[in-house]
Amino acid sequence: MLLRLRPAKFVRSLAILPQAPLLSLTDQKKLLELRKAAELAALLKRKKAEKARIPPRFNTLRSLRAVLRAYEEKRPALRESDAAAAIVAIGRFGRDAADRQLADPFAASARVARIRADVARCVPALRSRELAGVLHGCALVRAREAPLVGVVCAALAQKSDQLDVRDVSTSVNALGRLGLPHDALLPRLLARAERDARAMHAIELANVASGTLALLGPHHTPPRLLRAIAETAVLKIDQFGAEELGRLLASLTSHRLYDSRLLAAAGGALPLVIGDMSPTDFVRLSHAFASACAAKKWWEPVTLELLGGEAAARAPAFSAEQAARTLASFGRLGWDQRDTTRALGRRIADEAAAGAADLGAIATGLRALSRLPSADPDDVAALVAAAADVPLPAADACAAVTGAADLQRVSTLANALVHHGAPPPPPLLALVRALPLDRMHATAGTSDDLVQRSVAKLRHALRAWEAAPPERPRRGYRAPAGCAVKFSL
Repeated sequence: MLLRLRPAKFVRSLAILPQAPLLSLTDQKKLLELRKAAELAALLKRKKAEKARIPPRFNTLRSLRAVLRAYEEKRPALRESDAAAAIVAIGRFGRDAADRQLADPFAASARVARIRADVARCVPALRSRELAGVLHGCALVRAREAPLVGVVCAALAQKSDQLDVRDVSTSVNALGRLGLPHDALLPRLLARAERDARAMHAIELANVASGTLALLGPHHTPPRLLRAIAETAVLKIDQFGAEELGRLLASLTSHRLYDSRLLAAAGGALPLVIGDMSPTDFVRLSHAFASACAAKKWWEPVTLELLGGEAAARAPAFSAEQAARTLASFGRLGWDQRDTTRALGRRIADEAAAGAADLGAIATGLRALSRLPSADPDDVAALVAAAADVPLPAADACAAVTGAADLQRVSTLANALVHHGAPPPPPLLALVRALPLDRMHATAGTSDDLVQRSVAKLRHALRAWEAAPPERPRRGYRAPAGCAVKFSL
């Protein structure tokens, strides 16, 4: 169209076309700055959009709040594996609360329920390693009732042949923590563990041993699996740290498997790891060696002396329960190192005086001190006095089917008082008299050893208390000032 214009009109048309304004140097600088700011804003916007598309690394987040916030912000962009990682992170941050409550702390959390539902929907797309991680995350928070757990167990059962030994041990340990012997999954996991035990590392052997103990108890675990674990542990004893050694030996001895080669190897490795043991690991290990000695399957005085010396040094840092359980291990054997006996006895007495010792710790400590001649009579008297004020369970709770643990603690306290020749506190005497011991004995039959032993102890204590009281206390008990040993019923 422009070509048809006459030259003069064409020139005038060009003159009115837009042209760059003539700007001063100041205006040019401002324009340049504005352009740079616009480019920077566009760059930041692109980076923000790219960042929104990048899934978070849940294992690097430092709080539960950060995990939940990141999941909600990035939910549309998350992959299946990212959702599984969120479950593991939630388990890691919720474990302490679950252990305190002995229940799922997120049972009423809508945000966590939403995450679990998302993961349940994407279970078919998860790999075997991710499925094992999800089960582990649920186990950390004791989420046994969560629908996600059943879905994951069913998927793992189908993929059991794809699991490596690490996933097998993680899954067995998770089922043990959940207390869930899944019918389809557990037999396959145990078969894999037995077949591949030689390929497992120390932590994996400990996980399988402790998991099977929690699931099947000491009487129903496949013996070939236990032997395979013990044989592999002997070959790999150098891999065991403080935690793994205590967990493995405690689990195997609870299964009543006392492998002399493993016990000897563990005794040889003990000086290298004993300094790194937590109080819990030390208590486990002491109990394991004591069980082996009591079963007459192992005896090594050097190892017992090492344990005794370490117990005496650690006693001020023990809780009442830890001190009592350690003392019970030595008392069971009659292994009486004066410094150890007095240090542990003093710790239990101090905790009882401070109100930090429960019925189980006082009862266990008193019974152990009755077996050790070097027990301090002042500590015994202090624990006898504390037994008069410790809260006792109700008779109905002890007689219930689920009350075996309460019944055991009460019977241990009664038995300890009888051995010390100490009078029973009136509340304890009233509780023992209120228990239907004959009915409990008949109901338990021969299947429940714990209830049978507890009832026998209580019957013996009741006969001793109702008989003529002793003229003087037995060794180890000194009545507090103003307390008469003789008493009337």
